Amino acid sequence: MGDILDLYDPSPRRGVTLAVNSSSSGYQGQGSDRHVYFGIDNAHLSDWQDCGRPSPTSPYVSNSMIVYKGRLYAAITDAQNEKDWCHVFRYEANQKWTDCGRVGNGRTPGVGPLIVHDGDLYAVTWTYDWTRVSKGNYDAGRVYRYRGGTQWEDFGQPSENRTLNCAASYKGKLYVGGGPENWGLFSKEGPQRCFPHAMCRYNGRLYTGYPAVYSYDGDQWTYAGLPGPLETTPSLQTHSLTVYQGRLCAGTWPGAKVARYLGGEEWQEFGRVGEDGTEVNALVVYNGKLYGGSIPRAEVCRYDGVPRWTSLKRFYSPEGWQPGLPGRAKTKEVNEWTRVTSMTVFKGKLFAS
Repeated sequence: MGDILDLYDPSPRRGVTLAVNSSSSGYQGQGSDRHVYFGIDNAHLSDWQDCGRPSPTSPYVSNSMIVYKGRLYAAITDAQNEKDWCHVFRYEANQKWTDCGRVGNGRTPGVGPLIVHDGDLYAVTWTYDWTRVSKGNYDAGRVYRYRGGTQWEDFGQPSENRTLNCAASYKGKLYVGGGPENWGLFSKEGPQRCFPHAMCRYNGRLYTGYPAVYSYDGDQWTYAGLPGPLETTPSLQTHSLTVYQGRLCAGTWPGAKVARYLGGEEWQEFGRVGEDGTEVNALVVYNGKLYGGSIPRAEVCRYDGVPRWTSLKRFYSPEGWQPGLPGRAKTKEVNEWTRVTSMTVFKGKLFAS
């Protein structure tokens, strides 16, 4: 996967690109799906179109929009009634979505990862809200395969973890990562601790991170460093991984910084997603440019050269609103924070949830 043809000048945003890639988004690594992406740009910028709400009662579209057999799918987390938890939806057109059924019957508020593996669509259930995952009466996350219509086949429980954040298809096998029960499995102390939040395949290895990043060759995990300073308040978290211009890139909290991997244990920061951004949950390449989505204003920005990220849209930004600082914001302010959970490319357009 990757670029096939790149006759594109990123500064004036003019030229054409041709690439093959997976449609996985948000926290997810690449699946086994392959899509041909042809992009042509002449510094054109269009308005964002509202594509509707998959569930009328869910406040959260999960970190995992994906394209499967020519259709766009999205999962939700939480809803007003428990019977409406944990559903997957298929996009039809305009603002219409079709309910593809509840995934499993366990006490799990949502579906987190969606991934294509060996030609099938898989969904992974989770409890995402960190304020209640440890105290609530919730089940461990499970993996399911889509059988069409509203049917999902149970593929088992990977671990006792309730928060299964990420999935990837790597060397013919399906991998799922999460926590918090196994927090510290990689290293119990210091900067090498890991609670997998994001995954990405890069140069033949599988990478995962939060806060430290590790790479896997199918046999052993190797420490790959920190994509930002650990001595921040709050401390560093790694929430997104993607590949851009031949480099692995990571989006982080608490400053919404993006860093590129230089090899070994070395990383280099190259800007911030949003003027007051805090966390980068989504990174995607579209028409030859890198895009990021951040908290607290659900802001989408385009990378236009170090250190400039151009703001394209704030989906939540009331006039005069001040979101507060990470680690210092009051509960009311935090409850207003809004995020871009995932971004993917579908039918030549960039979609954001």
